[in-house]
Amino acid sequence: MKKLLFLFALLIFSCSSDSEGSTCNYEPTLSTEAVTDITETSATLNGIIAIVSENCEVALGEMQGFVYSTNPSPTNDDNVEVVYGTDISTTIDNLTPNTTYYVRVFITNSLGEFYGNEVDFTTNGENPNTVYNLELDFSDEFPVGHNLGLNYYNDITVGVLDYSENNVRLLTASGTSSYILEGSSLDNLSSFTQVATPTQDTYYSDYVGLGQLIKDDNGTIYSVVHSEEHDGTLCPGNVPGFYASVGLATSNDNGQSFQLSNSVLVENTFDINYDNGQCDGGLGEPSITFSKDSTEVFVYYVDHNRAGRGVNICMSKFNTNSDHVPGFNNPYYLGSDNMFTSEVVRSKEVVVGMGNSDAIFPQVTYNSYSDSYIMVYSENNYGEFLNGATSPTMSGIYYKQSNDGLNWDSPAIQLIVDWSIPWSFNNHSFSWHPNLIYNNEDQTEGYLIYSKANSLEDGHKMWAIKFNIIAN
Repeated sequence: MKKLLFLFALLIFSCSSDSEGSTCNYEPTLSTEAVTDITETSATLNGIIAIVSENCEVALGEMQGFVYSTNPSPTNDDNVEVVYGTDISTTIDNLTPNTTYYVRVFITNSLGEFYGNEVDFTTNGENPNTVYNLELDFSDEFPVGHNLGLNYYNDITVGVLDYSENNVRLLTASGTSSYILEGSSLDNLSSFTQVATPTQDTYYSDYVGLGQLIKDDNGTIYSVVHSEEHDGTLCPGNVPGFYASVGLATSNDNGQSFQLSNSVLVENTFDINYDNGQCDGGLGEPSITFSKDSTEVFVYYVDHNRAGRGVNICMSKFNTNSDHVPGFNNPYYLGSDNMFTSEVVRSKEVVVGMGNSDAIFPQVTYNSYSDSYIMVYSENNYGEFLNGATSPTMSGIYYKQSNDGLNWDSPAIQLIVDWSIPWSFNNHSFSWHPNLIYNNEDQTEGYLIYSKANSLEDGHKMWAIKFNIIAN
């Protein structure tokens, strides 16, 4: 950091402020002081403004405060913080880490623009060793929408259409269809509207689940869709066997209605006729989020095809234009070399289950507080069940972090211990399909939304647990 000598401006104006033509003496002393409390994204600006004005018909200051920029000699054409007083101070935020900024005290009035000395400072660089923990407060857990009479939800991610002080609108599935749940708060959802149902001779002929969503600069909403075509087989718990596909639903009226795509969003290298020897196949349970700079859209999904793999989480991406409109007609698939390609390939697994386990049901968000991508997902440790365990230790809901959304090398942290799928119809509990909903601008807290039940026979419904993200 450097600090130059402060500016002492003595201006003598040959202007008349009274009938005798007295000389106007206007002497502003503008001193830009050292910047304090510097972090990665914020800093406190300090300065002194002292004005002597004799025989001048002018306000002491029509506007005063600080100007700052990443370029030297900032002016009123750059970032402006208006602060009145003599000893002035203000905290600025939304700065870029490891970046040099230049600051000057300023004052403007009818006599002109006046600037003090220039001070520069550099924001702190990101600490690669900072560890962020997602902590659940189980004392703050409550049911979500149980009064609505819906059952068997949420089987997919949850889309947040509105989350304001007096209005919450969520998009998710119940049964085999999709609904908007609405109310004054998360714990007071009072109505629901059906927005999508299965349609014969489509890729969503037996199940259509609209979930997590994004919105472009034009207000268009895009929701990823988990769809199913049933083949008559049964999965554990008598759940219908399925071939899953990832689709897209679009809304141009703020989520009042949705139009489903005619074809799938992500191509599968194995079609519906491929027999993997299990009750489930295809690609499903998708999550969608903008990249950090919104130049790309990341879509995560579960590959049920097996064929030499487990059932794990893969990803594709789509580029956006200047209005952040995604080019959904041009998907890119993550190859085994960790590079994206427009060629239709079986995308690389980005999160793999630990041991005898599948990594399933992802929901990914970019978290501005930690400057990282956070994934909550389920570990389905089939080894525990097949070995006769009466209660799980490894199965449950987990979270991981990634700096780029592609490489998920951080340790998997278990949040909830429970079975991750209904292995039977009436013999055990399960918890699945986790989602994070932030409730403050800093994204340091919110609610983990997930579905749980004592047994599939009882039906499963949504619950919310308060979470906080803590930097260690």
